[in-house]
Amino acid sequence: HAIDWMPAAGFDRASAGTDVAPDGSGADVLAVADGEILIVKDPDAPGARASVEDETGTMIVQRLPGGRYAFYQHLMPGIPVKRGERVRKGQVIGRVGSTGHVTQPHLHFHIADGIAPLDSEGLPYRLGAGRIIGTYPNREAFRGGEPWRAEAGRPVDGLPGPYAVIRFNP
Repeated sequence: HAIDWMPAAGFDRASAGTDVAPDGSGADVLAVADGEILIVKDPDAPGARASVEDETGTMIVQRLPGGRYAFYQHLMPGIPVKRGERVRKGQVIGRVGSTGHVTQPHLHFHIADGIAPLDSEGLPYRLGAGRIIGTYPNREAFRGGEPWRAEAGRPVDGLPGPYAVIRFNP
């Protein structure tokens, strides 16, 4: 039930925050719901080869209602929220990065039943905003920077399919 979020070719960097690079690094990461920050993990050795325990890189775990936990991983160092802080849906809590075991900047996001990334079960969830506006035909097209195929926009209903291009409204 995890999704790796990366920018589509031609994304509007100005819509993703300030100081956003063409590869999407630096884009704002927003809290998905009201909740409490339980873990803020910022590895001590940026750039060092990650161990299994550090694959997540810089990470935030947020307690959500109903015994669920949101994981935001591979963030840029310098998290602006602190452990124990209450955050609101839509609040900037971090920035997209490439820490931990990654091949390119992205946000790894998932919901789980516990606060340990390797000892918790992923849980299904539904996206409550956004429209699917197109798709990439495959991974190679995305990685090669090829244009995506536009589609008639439709609401996201559950989790999007592979290589979906989604536009979120502010």
